[in-house]
Amino acid sequence: MGSIAELIQTALQHHQAGRLAEAEAAYQDALHADPRNVDAQHFLGVIAFQRGAHERAEKLISQAIAWHHANAPALGLRFGGLAYSPDASEGLLGRFWAVLESPASELLTGFTTRPPRT
Repeated sequence: MGSIAELIQTALQHHQAGRLAEAEAAYQDALHADPRNVDAQHFLGVIAFQRGAHERAEKLISQAIAWHHANAPALGLRFGGLAYSPDASEGLLGRFWAVLESPASELLTGFTTRPPRT
């Protein structure tokens, strides 16, 4: 097993190539080495979403945000695209807006009105 950074890099390469099983295994390895690794947790949520497990995706991504609240706006924006996809749950969409409306996101301007879901 390599360093956590190497595990995440390997996972991202697999993920970008569409090898979700291999990416998931590498993210899990990173979480085993660092149980609060925000990137691994977040991208496991992305994989869950890609597989249609939207409730699991919401839980994983929300946990990543909880672990690294100072970076919540950035993490929230990273899953904003997921939240607005036609298949997303209302819970994921609500969590996305909760992040944007949180005090930690005060540096984000222009995101004060929820756009309609299409």
